[in-house]
Amino acid sequence: NIEAMATTIGNALAKIDLSAAIAGGSIERILAGEPRHKVPSPNLNLAVCAVYLGRDREAQSLLKDVVRYALEDGRPAYRELIATAETYLEKLRSGQDALRQELIATMEYNWTHFKAVQP
Repeated sequence: NIEAMATTIGNALAKIDLSAAIAGGSIERILAGEPRHKVPSPNLNLAVCAVYLGRDREAQSLLKDVVRYALEDGRPAYRELIATAETYLEKLRSGQDALRQELIATMEYNWTHFKAVQP
């Protein structure tokens, strides 16, 4: 019955450490804990995290990896990824804060599409 299922689900959710789950998903934790793979896309995501945190040297290194791994792979689908990484590298060289603010503005814009849920 529905009440029994709700109770079972409620009991299972009560065991979850929500604070730990949120902390585990923080940008700092993602950047520190995600393994570095020799594929371009994950490195671009990690580079964005590094830019957000102001760790510009780490971001530059990750972006260079994006370009290198994409070129080594040679897939035409990676052309746009290479262009994005190169654009970010140029923006980091010319003004780290501008890129950081651009990424933050994009993130804030994306969050505006989620409606607040009222209990």
